[in-house]
Amino acid sequence: VLKIDRGNAPEARDLLLTAVQLNGKTTEDGWTYYLLGWAYEECGENEKAREALEQAVVSFRQVLSLTPPEWYDDCLELLQANYEKRTRMFLVNQEYKAAIDFLAVALDFVPNYADGYVALGYSYLMTGKDPVQAIEVLEEAHRLEEEPVDAGWSYYLLGWAYQENERYGSAVDALGKALRQSEETTLEGQAVEWVSPCRARLTESYEQLFALF
Repeated sequence: VLKIDRGNAPEARDLLLTAVQLNGKTTEDGWTYYLLGWAYEECGENEKAREALEQAVVSFRQVLSLTPPEWYDDCLELLQANYEKRTRMFLVNQEYKAAIDFLAVALDFVPNYADGYVALGYSYLMTGKDPVQAIEVLEEAHRLEEEPVDAGWSYYLLGWAYQENERYGSAVDALGKALRQSEETTLEGQAVEWVSPCRARLTESYEQLFALF
């Protein structure tokens, strides 16, 4: 029903919900939950979609299969897109502690979510509570993708985290790379919000580095 016409999503949702209720949580490898999550997503029911897609992942992991089924990658993509919407809401509302708690769970379900690691690192920096953890998650983001988000932004955050941990040489390298990438991709006359504080942090890191000699 869902594949024939996505306008049938409410009908598909109801049919799949009935199937889940009849089978309990023993729905094979999670495929039914994946379809239910997809149907919820098409209906705009984001929270229920997230819960169903997470249950699909849990069910598959319980099967202990070495080869993921064909639907699994699509399930992770839907789940990541769902997480991205929720994460943006937390960051826009400056709810950084809530973002940390949420992303800690999200990254367990979608461990290759590079932008999620960047958002988590940013949240750690904004709370000011765990700059060491900020470095770890930001480095993981760069391990997954060379440039996870907008050009230079993730390197700026990484340089900021290095500076907070008094690793000034690493801070200089990361902040310098952030500025170079921004200059290479930013249109003339276009303002980038983080460039000014990045330059200030780069100057401070140079000064601290020279003071060590």
